[in-house]
Amino acid sequence: MSPTFTDADFDAEEDDDEVQVGHNFTYIPPNPKKYYKRLLECGLNADLAAMRDPNVNDEDQVSLGILSSHHIELINECALRWRISQAYRAACFLDIIKHLYERNDVPLDCVPEALGGIAKVVNEISFDKWNINDVCPWIPVK
Repeated sequence: MSPTFTDADFDAEEDDDEVQVGHNFTYIPPNPKKYYKRLLECGLNADLAAMRDPNVNDEDQVSLGILSSHHIELINECALRWRISQAYRAACFLDIIKHLYERNDVPLDCVPEALGGIAKVVNEISFDKWNINDVCPWIPVK
């Protein structure tokens, strides 16, 4: 025998918990690391295009880290919400810079900046304590 519900049953439940739409929802993609890497690539490509634009003022120039402050803020918020570790973020940035450098899309001066990000993370967290899933894409398989 199935239970019977009335409208009064649902009305009573609605009064207990009022959900504030838009205030308590955080979108987490199905594969946060993949989405994070793609977001970082898009930000880097947009800022590299801005670096090459002859119409950009000197005050709007992008640093050797390439990312603009707006992109850094967006990427940091996503990394926080999607629980992307600092180790993965640094390794991902270095990997993207490496690929861009191989295609001659970034100047050589940007590579030490990416290496500095890895060095900073290694100083904060020893490499043997990094989550294996954070470095697995960059470990060569023998």
